Amino acid sequence: MTTATPTVLMTGEEFALLDGHELMSLVDGVPVVEETDRCVLHGQVCAKVGSVLFDFVKPNRLGTVCSNNTSIRLKRNPDTVFGPDLCYFSADRLTREERSAPVCDVIPDLVVEVAMPTNPWRLMERKARGYIVAGVTAVMVVVPEDETATVYRLNEFHQTFHNGDELTLPDVLPGFAVPVKRFFE
Repeated sequence: MTTATPTVLMTGEEFALLDGHELMSLVDGVPVVEETDRCVLHGQVCAKVGSVLFDFVKPNRLGTVCSNNTSIRLKRNPDTVFGPDLCYFSADRLTREERSAPVCDVIPDLVVEVAMPTNPWRLMERKARGYIVAGVTAVMVVVPEDETATVYRLNEFHQTFHNGDELTLPDVLPGFAVPVKRFFE
């Protein structure tokens, strides 16, 4: 990550107005450019994981699946705002106002980040920890290069699921089970 040097710390709302904020995070009031590859493979895997989640959540009326760097405020004063590749909010957690706010103050139940070869693993782990500390129940980091999905939870060792494994999230999506290979087909 490369840190820009602002003259004053930014709020989440000010950050949301920046051109190109989709390629940045706000960390303790400071915009940080993410060193990431936005390529077809990244978009393809994001879409596939999102469709798998949506296809389970919608018919079961469990909540809302969001994509495209939905701005989530993890902390205030100074503000920290991350835009996950995907996130899931259980039913009735988001009001109409919260759904249209430029920065969401409701912490999601699940966050999904898709890592690419240019994303240093330490960046993915730091983001996962940030989400967990803020109250996200589970964070899944999907790695197309290895065809794995690693799930992080508070006070637990992370768990890595490989291409031949079945991934479940009983604490977030009871009954959800998917072969990890579906994310990469």
